[in-house]
Amino acid sequence: MFSRKVSDILVAPLILVLLYTALMKIIDHAAFVSNLADSPWHLIAGERIWFSWALPIGELITTIALIIPKFRLIGFSISTLLFASFTTYLSYFILSKIHLPCSCGGIIGYLNWHQHLLLNIVLLLVSVWGTLVEIKLHRQYESGDNLTYTT
Repeated sequence: MFSRKVSDILVAPLILVLLYTALMKIIDHAAFVSNLADSPWHLIAGERIWFSWALPIGELITTIALIIPKFRLIGFSISTLLFASFTTYLSYFILSKIHLPCSCGGIIGYLNWHQHLLLNIVLLLVSVWGTLVEIKLHRQYESGDNLTYTT
């Protein structure tokens, strides 16, 4: 349950989703900025230019951290924060029945809000599980119990 193979399996969907969404936000940057401007949360709408670059860059940095085993714990931790934020944002606006603009591109853009929320919850759980696996692997490595841990 706490092996490198489990970590490798958990990291795969996160890398795919984070890399895909970051690239879609950069490729169609104008549409992403426009959708952020329509956000019912005024902080995001007001700081849309900053968010329009910070979010995809953060997703790319997280992806890189997830790819490199030495930084995977950091990657899973940041991924957990990102998906917790996305899930909270979506949940609030779904529950309040406020219209949300969709800044998601490609395949994810075809999901309705409830499907998108479910995807985010699953990815959040994968991120949390990955964080726990990496913490356990780091503890095993530091105690000398698992000499096969590679950094």
